[in-house]
Parts: sequence; C-alpha cells; structure tokens
Amino acid sequence: MNTTDDLSLVGRASQRHYYDEACDPEFEITRPHGCGQLYQFLLAHKFRIGFTVLGVELAGKTVLEVCCGSGMLAEELAQAALTRVAVQMGIAEDVEEAGNYVYRLVPDRVAECLRQAGFGRVAWQRTLMYYPHEPFSWFRWFDRAPLFWLFRAVFGGANLLFGQWGNKLALAGVRGQGPTSNA
Repeated sequence: MNTTDDLSLVGRASQRHYYDEACDPEFEITRPHGCGQLYQFLLAHKFRIGFTVLGVELAGKTVLEVCCGSGMLAEELAQAALTRVAVQMGIAEDVEEAGNYVYRLVPDRVAECLRQAGFGRVAWQRTLMYYPHEPFSWFRWFDRAPLFWLFRAVFGGANLLFGQWGNKLALAGVRGQGPTSNA
C-alpha cells in the first residue's frame, strides 16, 4: 500500500466514525424540518436554484423524479475570494468535521469538461450563502415574521448585487440540448 492509499483509508475511517458516532441520525433524516424557518429557507433556496439551472419547473408539481441518465446537477462550493477570507476567519473550513477535504469548483473549468463530455447545455448560477451543517441556535431568531422577511430582503439584495461572486455554485449539464449558457 502506498501513502495515498493509507491516507484514503484514514479518511474513510474518519468519515465512518463521524457518520456512525458523531452525527445524530434523526437530524440527518429530518433536516431541514424542525430546524427553524431560516435554515429551511436556505436549504430550499439552494434546491430551487439547482432545479432552475437544470431547467426543471417545480410549480404545480406534487411528485418529482430526477434521472441522471441524460443530465447532471451539482450543487457545490465555488472557488471565491470571499470563501478564502471566510476560511482565514474560521467561518468556513477547508476540511469538514467528517474529515472530507472541501473542493471548490471554478464554473468555467467544469463547464468546459462537461462540454467535452458531450453535454450540449451547461448552465450555472452562483449564490452568496452560508449555513452550518447544523443550524446555529440564533437562527431561531428568524422564526419571527418581521425578522425573517428582513433577512429575505437582505439576502435577496445581497445576491442581486454580489451573487455572481458567491460561494455556492449550482451547475447543470444536460446532454443533447441547445447551446451552453450561464444562468
């Protein structure tokens, strides 16, 4: 076994321990439900953006089936200057608590790889967003309507102005569809 294999085994053991022992399984099953209005909003927003770049309309749907045979959707962290500052300040991490290295993607590079792999339509959108795996207790402050609506207004305004440089990246590639675009 070489050093890379040894590190890989250590990483897998760390992940297994984290998810078997350190994580609350009930939280993993039910989140974001029961975590407060702000946490639910942030996770729902991230999925809405993902389906938007994929080109899937959810309005009026009661059942959603997603098959990755002809497309792919990734919601990942984007490589952003703001993220580097957040890591330096201790707000964001380069290695998750479970031991996983956090890879941050550059949309143009991923889009080029997808194009070369035969995806006819590639779209992405960056969002300025942060939430921890388990919500902070102060997230509950936003369960009150006035504070929640204030947060949504600030969140929307910040993303309108700065979202194109955001740290969250929703990226979709669909085979055999129209030209590449940037959402």
